[in-house]
Amino acid sequence: MTHRANINHNVLKWARIDAGYDDSNLPLAIKKNYRKWESGELKPSWNQLRDLANQYKRPSAFFFRTEPPVKEEVDLIEYRQTEHISKKSPRLIYSIRNYKNLRDIYLELLERKHLKKKSFKQYKFDSTSPEEFASKIRDIIGVDLKEQKRWLFDEKGSKDLKHYRFLNKWKESLNNLGILVFESERVSSDEMKGLTLYYDEYPIIILNGSDYVNSRIFSLFHELTHLMLGESAICDLEEENNKEIFCNAVAGEFLVPSYDLLKKKEFKNHDPLLNYDDILELSNEYGVSREVILRRILNIGKIDKESYNNKVKKLNIEYKDSGSGGNFLNNKVKYYGKMYSRLVLSTYESGIISATEFSEFMGLKINHIPKLEDMIFGD
Repeated sequence: MTHRANINHNVLKWARIDAGYDDSNLPLAIKKNYRKWESGELKPSWNQLRDLANQYKRPSAFFFRTEPPVKEEVDLIEYRQTEHISKKSPRLIYSIRNYKNLRDIYLELLERKHLKKKSFKQYKFDSTSPEEFASKIRDIIGVDLKEQKRWLFDEKGSKDLKHYRFLNKWKESLNNLGILVFESERVSSDEMKGLTLYYDEYPIIILNGSDYVNSRIFSLFHELTHLMLGESAICDLEEENNKEIFCNAVAGEFLVPSYDLLKKKEFKNHDPLLNYDDILELSNEYGVSREVILRRILNIGKIDKESYNNKVKKLNIEYKDSGSGGNFLNNKVKYYGKMYSRLVLSTYESGIISATEFSEFMGLKINHIPKLEDMIFGD
């Protein structure tokens, strides 16, 4: 005899919708029975309930509630629809929910350590000038252009040609402003390049962890612009609307300032004959993609649109990271960020949280701690 779980069918339906599932994307094992379960005609078995809980990212006990919850929070995100995106995917919905939960944990740990919270309100800024906005960002993060360019080299003088050092340094600079920077796992870059959730204290930026490094660097400052404007948004950087164009312009001007680019010998002539090596050298100097360099050259009027398009087509623009595989611990710190990981680790080592809480908050075992310490307190 199959034992059935006496769940609330209305809660089950609510959980499915909230998780972003419908008849088109449910796994077959759930799809064939979900209508009967949600109508109350049939109760799922306990094994089926565990599968449902895993798919909808809710604890099994959640489905025994007497009533569906009131919507947990008004959707903060200004979600701009494009032709290829009609709704948020389950992976993106879960990513947003998970990182909002990590922010709640972070705030709780600050209170348990009796640490003063940082306010982001002081950094809000309003300007229609990308140059003025980029200059403001430079002022508040305290990283001048000379320091940015030095990041190409490590302590041994070797060049970081993949620009991971740039990405990590920029993340750290935003952490210093009280911004929690996370990275999504297995969310398509066609759906989301970057995402912001604005809060007066500890706002969130989520980068697409499957994107290549230079794209994440650019997205970081595109999203910072949204936060400084005091707004939450989910962004496709290819989208052509005024707000996205402005945020792109700020990110480009910040990372590759026009005043500095115009000093280059390559731009003495109006139409520079840039070859692959010239573009690559500038890409490495500023720690951005070759495509960003070409876009900046277009923006300062040193190349026409047709030449720009031709050069972009000829360049083999960077490959994407798969976002999967690799070292488990490296990926954990990548997704959760050093700022969050550092606080969880320090509260555990101070005896404020238990080993069980540490494992719950980090998704790691205690034996990971020595390597975790090296990663988050190292460069």
